[in-house]
Amino acid sequence: MKKAIKELSIVRSYPFDRFRKRKSTVHKYIDGRYLVVVIGAPEILLDFSSRTWPPSGEVELTPEVKSKAQKYIEELASSGYRTFGVAYRVLSKYGSDWSYEVIERDLVFYAVLGIIDPPREGVREAVELAKRAGV
Repeated sequence: MKKAIKELSIVRSYPFDRFRKRKSTVHKYIDGRYLVVVIGAPEILLDFSSRTWPPSGEVELTPEVKSKAQKYIEELASSGYRTFGVAYRVLSKYGSDWSYEVIERDLVFYAVLGIIDPPREGVREAVELAKRAGV
């Protein structure tokens, strides 16, 4: 039986960066391989993905599928949801000195998540103050 992801030990973490708009973790996987999990802005992950995982299994990420995913992301965002994408890649080997540029490519785009992210306390008042100031 395959291990659940929560049981896979993390080999390295590439922290979230507001410029990259994503974070990655590298996990020891099965058969001596490594699983890279990338979470971040879905439109960025789509750009780094070459495949996707619909219900039927892993397939090439065609321009048509990518366009459909982008429209769905836009619908979620315009409905007030904060969106996150999830992508992965399985590596046959991994070097601890590898940069994120090496591991965050040729990804399999797995999912888009939309969450409600209510404004923080005090935001409403700050917006009202900015409006009254003519901003």
